Amino acid sequence: VPLPAAPTAVDAPPVDAPPATPARDGEADGARADAPLSPEATASEPLPAAAPAEPPPGDDLAAERLTLADLTTRWPDVMAVIKAQDRNLGALLNMARPLAVEADDTLVLGFEYPMLMDKFSDNPAATDHVLAALRENLGRRCRLRPVVSSQYAPPRLVTREEFGRLAEELGGVITDPDG
Repeated sequence: VPLPAAPTAVDAPPVDAPPATPARDGEADGARADAPLSPEATASEPLPAAAPAEPPPGDDLAAERLTLADLTTRWPDVMAVIKAQDRNLGALLNMARPLAVEADDTLVLGFEYPMLMDKFSDNPAATDHVLAALRENLGRRCRLRPVVSSQYAPPRLVTREEFGRLAEELGGVITDPDG
């Protein structure tokens, strides 16, 4: 049985694959597709750092702390993105609602029934879809914590007296910004 011919340089990559970039000495494959292949380009100069992803234009939420009011206002847009990607996930999330936003931009997503929360939690792609939709609509990375709504207790706020005792215990001083 004859062996198939080895691929030649004129063979095209599959349509969905990115074009291959030849590797140069000291660089990983595809490191700088736009750089010329000249001796000067192979010098040991550091590659420029990639710019951080910017939030969508006109979105100033990334600079501020995310609030439940902000999230609730944008939740219909988040849901529209999710429903466009996964109709079943959209149906499942119709039985959930944002309950809180914790200090580290963690969205607490409340489900009415434990069975629905388990169904969501058991599907890693579900979390990925929600986080991607949040990132698209809020211009920031968030975390997600699914809970059963009836079992969720919001964090207790520290009273001014408790804060004062703690500051005193740790040797701190509380100043009044108005006075």
